[in-house]
Amino acid sequence: MNHNRFFKFFSNKNNLLITIVLIVIFLVIYFNSYYLSSLLSQTTATIQQPFNDISTQIKNLLDTFNNYQNLDEENSELKTINVELTQENISLQNLKDENKELKDLLNYTEQNSNYTYITAKIFAKDFLNIADIVSIDQGSKNSIEIGNTVIHNHRYIGHISETKDFTASVDLITSPNHMVVAQIPEINTNGIVHGQIGYGLIMIEIPPDAPL
Repeated sequence: MNHNRFFKFFSNKNNLLITIVLIVIFLVIYFNSYYLSSLLSQTTATIQQPFNDISTQIKNLLDTFNNYQNLDEENSELKTINVELTQENISLQNLKDENKELKDLLNYTEQNSNYTYITAKIFAKDFLNIADIVSIDQGSKNSIEIGNTVIHNHRYIGHISETKDFTASVDLITSPNHMVVAQIPEINTNGIVHGQIGYGLIMIEIPPDAPL
């Protein structure tokens, strides 16, 4: 009974025409939708391409910035290491110089064993640099006495003029208050040398017949 109705439906020309039209419309819509979908995908890809390029450029820029930060940190670390190595080098050089001074002092004291030697360091000097007086870190508690001779690098530089328990003052040979007998070896002539402000060392009391 249902089959008969089906055939009757298609036997009607109007119904058959409507069915064909509907099938054609369906096919058109199907293929158009596929085409539209493909076109939309292509359009979307075309639109996204500039954004992808921008995104890639931003990523590259961020990577470059991070690399710059890393290089800056490495540079700071290298600078710190360089400063530390420089300080160590200066310390080693100071130790080397101090070691040499101690060796020279040991050799000098061994060659001049008739005297007693005490090592000292200068820790202050006359601020105005008029009197040419320096202070050392050894005093009367260290057996330092007024009149003791002060030498540096085997050369006479002054004498002790004042003592305290653990410090002492040294009148340098360039001080106006200091006088010492000296000799001009080339002519075998003696005189008295003292300092004079603005003129360095002055020799006085030279014999009148000295062949200067």
